[in-house]
Amino acid sequence: MLFRSRQALPLLADHCHVMYGDSYLALDYAAIEAAFQAARKPGLMVVYQNRNSWDRSNVRLGAGVVDVYDKTGAAEGLHWIDEGVSVFTRAAVAELPAGEAVDLGVLFQALIARGELAAWVSTQRFFDALQDAITAHSTDMARAHDLARRGTAPQLTPEG
Repeated sequence: MLFRSRQALPLLADHCHVMYGDSYLALDYAAIEAAFQAARKPGLMVVYQNRNSWDRSNVRLGAGVVDVYDKTGAAEGLHWIDEGVSVFTRAAVAELPAGEAVDLGVLFQALIARGELAAWVSTQRFFDALQDAITAHSTDMARAHDLARRGTAPQLTPEG
């Protein structure tokens, strides 16, 4: 995900929440905010114990912090997945290069290297909006094709 919040720095409060736009997340955002305040770190990542179930796991946790973030999934012990919600202090965002889009992983890696990316464990899995829509559409198309093949497809009338 490309991140341009460095350009919005003059408009940011002391911290900001960053969300990916391609997922539905039924999360307790007040609890995430409270965890960020309690962690007293410049960053927090919301994670879900995935074990490669819904997508390739990309996070390893250690002592309440993210200690590995690897989008390739090659690192050992990746049992968690970044759910697409993070919180950053204004100072953390200020570390990003000005005037260019930066992969959010760059900020994650900088914080991880210093042991400063806290983790909040979600018990609610993410729902990838695009993937779920494609799956639903494919299922509907397969069912319609099967009904048409058997000659039992519903007939459309001008009345609907």
